[in-house]
Amino acid sequence: MVLSSGKARNHPVLSKIIESHPECFSEKQFRDWEHLTVVLFLFYEISLGTKSYWYPYLISIPTVIFPCFWPEEEINAI
Repeated sequence: MVLSSGKARNHPVLSKIIESHPECFSEKQFRDWEHLTVVLFLFYEISLGTKSYWYPYLISIPTVIFPCFWPEEEINAI
């Protein structure tokens, strides 16, 4: 039960996208290929909503607001 780049590469839909874009998903051409592959997998599964096998896990992930998106008042308060 692991979301991985390997599972994405073997996915019936995502494997075609990954193969078509080696500039993003190839170990030889892009340093962050593995991260992008997992992100693609996550976005795809999120788009499926309740139909996704991973839905229970995905809805349990907390929403994070990064400091770069904090209101200026909060940043100044720190």
